[in-house]
Amino acid sequence: MQINRATRATAFPWFIAASVLVLLLIAYTVVYATGMLSHSTLEIERWLLWRPITRFDCSVFEWRRLGEAPVTLCMLIILGLICIRMGHRKRVLVFFLLLLGISLGLEVGGKMLFDQYMPYSLRSGMTVLTCPQMAGQPASVQLAAGAGLLGQVPDPPRKQVSWAHDVAQMPIDYNKLQDSENSFPGGHATRWCLSGLILAWITRRYLRPRWLAIPLSLLFAIGSLLGGFMQFYIGVHFITDTISGYLLGSALACCGIGVLILYDKKRTSKQNLPLAAYPTRNAMSSLPQNPSSYSDTFRA
Repeated sequence: MQINRATRATAFPWFIAASVLVLLLIAYTVVYATGMLSHSTLEIERWLLWRPITRFDCSVFEWRRLGEAPVTLCMLIILGLICIRMGHRKRVLVFFLLLLGISLGLEVGGKMLFDQYMPYSLRSGMTVLTCPQMAGQPASVQLAAGAGLLGQVPDPPRKQVSWAHDVAQMPIDYNKLQDSENSFPGGHATRWCLSGLILAWITRRYLRPRWLAIPLSLLFAIGSLLGGFMQFYIGVHFITDTISGYLLGSALACCGIGVLILYDKKRTSKQNLPLAAYPTRNAMSSLPQNPSSYSDTFRA
């Protein structure tokens, strides 16, 4: 397939955006590796313990599963098949899977290289954010939490809630950071942005009517950010993990959108018509110059 200049020009801004996001991610990772963000990260986590701890946390805990790797794999396969059905080349599905593989590889590598230290007290206080009352509950209760039926979800344990609020008032002793977490970059935030932003672009491009496509695409784009935020909200990831996941996932999504534009068969077929399809100057000169002679030509 020969890709013309017009198609390349349309895809070029997306690859530029991906490059800028990658540079930002590299710069952010360098700053993170120096430890400059450690103190502010722990202070944000301590501040998070002041938030209301309710049954709604259990719903968020269940919703976050939509950002796991198997779910994202299925999502990207579905999106790839939709794109093929809409006229893109089959290789876009391979590119989608490659982008997911890159995200998983960078996630595993980052978690092997970087860690965030924290005191035991802060870690113990944050456990109540992950809906500990769901431990040992039957699948029906988990489904109810995922469906938002909070009336069937147990209340948060009062002692743990009280302890979390006590920890929120404790100053952090940076000389006694015994515990550590390896969670950089945020995998869920990466995968939510990767699949969510591509879904938003596909919706904006192909869904009809247009008045419905625009708000839905915005909804999917915002949802991709909220999906990554869930991990931070329930204390599973630090805010630094979430930000890095946003940058990585958005960069991969922009790259995927650029690939979709490059391998759009409809776009390239319209813009790569053979020269024989266009009237030549000699053919135009052979037409009758007198307008009144056109009727005689058609009669003949």
